[in-house]
Amino acid sequence: EFSAYRLLYAIAVAGCRSLEAARALQQVLRTKSYLPESTNTIPIDHALAITSALNLEQYQTFFTLYHSTPNSGAYLLDGLLPVLRKRAYLQIKRALLPQNKFISLNRLTAALGFFGQHEQCRAYLISNTDGAFLPLLVERNEEN
Repeated sequence: EFSAYRLLYAIAVAGCRSLEAARALQQVLRTKSYLPESTNTIPIDHALAITSALNLEQYQTFFTLYHSTPNSGAYLLDGLLPVLRKRAYLQIKRALLPQNKFISLNRLTAALGFFGQHEQCRAYLISNTDGAFLPLLVERNEEN
């Protein structure tokens, strides 16, 4: 469990591509290989999945894993949420805006890690984005 905390802490403090996070990842993998099979490795597996999601920039996967983090690991990741939500928003915007495509508010809420909390998602979009993309997301998708 503490190996998983070490990895999550390295990710939260230094970023997922830093040398410290790489060292923590190596330590976690080494620790896992020496553990008896009866040992609970769920926290370690979960921390590795979070690392993978961040390295591959799979933000929706990260948010899903964040909401299911075992023990107290989510507290270590709380500081990453604003940064990753902004990155996810920019990624969605780059993909959809030039083509003038639309995305439902339900899908956007899940993609930004709000999971059904539409009002919080809407408030986030109003206060933390440039506003250029907001009409395509919110106003046109009221019926979805």
